[in-house]
Amino acid sequence: LPNWMTGYGFAFLTDTNLKWTRQVQEQIRSSIPWTLGYDANDSLSRTLAERITLNAHDAGIILRPAAGTNADVKIVRFSVASADPWVALNSLAAAFGITMPAKSDDSAEDLYSAEKELLAHERVIPLFHLPAESAISPRMRDSNFDADGNWRVEDVWINRVDK
Repeated sequence: LPNWMTGYGFAFLTDTNLKWTRQVQEQIRSSIPWTLGYDANDSLSRTLAERITLNAHDAGIILRPAAGTNADVKIVRFSVASADPWVALNSLAAAFGITMPAKSDDSAEDLYSAEKELLAHERVIPLFHLPAESAISPRMRDSNFDADGNWRVEDVWINRVDK
């Protein structure tokens, strides 16, 4: 989940350890290339697949970018379903067919444990959170957005242009 939602994003390690990755790769001794699927209609996904392929090569992993859904691993976009972290986490888990434990309380520790458990399934590797951006006319007034990026259109009005 995005750090703005949970406040503990720093707790998940993001450092790369190429030496360790190469050691694991040598133990596997697999030279079979994996395919990395992406949506053919999504230029950002294609660019990400190409970048990931290069980074994997540095670690000794052979990946081949492939448009379509028939792949060993896939790049998938997922929108945050709610500003409520429990709702967002359960929505993410459901999208990937992972059953999450019942929420015991609203503590940050329980949320962190639940997110850590979701990642332990090794079906999801979060790459980054990209906030939604919008551009509007200067004539538009009271355009408010919720923390999760949803636009509250009920508050919007357009200023009349005088000539």
